[in-house]
Amino acid sequence: MPEIIVKVHDAWIKKPLYGVSVSIDGKTTSTDPRGVARLIVPPGKYILKIRSPDYEPITMIIQVGEKDIEIPVHLRKVHL
Repeated sequence: MPEIIVKVHDAWIKKPLYGVSVSIDGKTTSTDPRGVARLIVPPGKYILKIRSPDYEPITMIIQVGEKDIEIPVHLRKVHL
């Protein structure tokens, strides 16, 4: 099965973000200190959700084929 590799960085300072929640189809993991999260799913269409306190959440639809995919994500800080 293909692996989805999500690389999460702060949009402003370009720093990797640790502990960001990444979920696909009920499977959830968190980014490591390098801002990387990995999930394995069968090919298909999925909703990818990325959440972290102090940052705007991101939801996107992704199509997973037979090969691994890498998804770069740049989170923006929430301005209160």
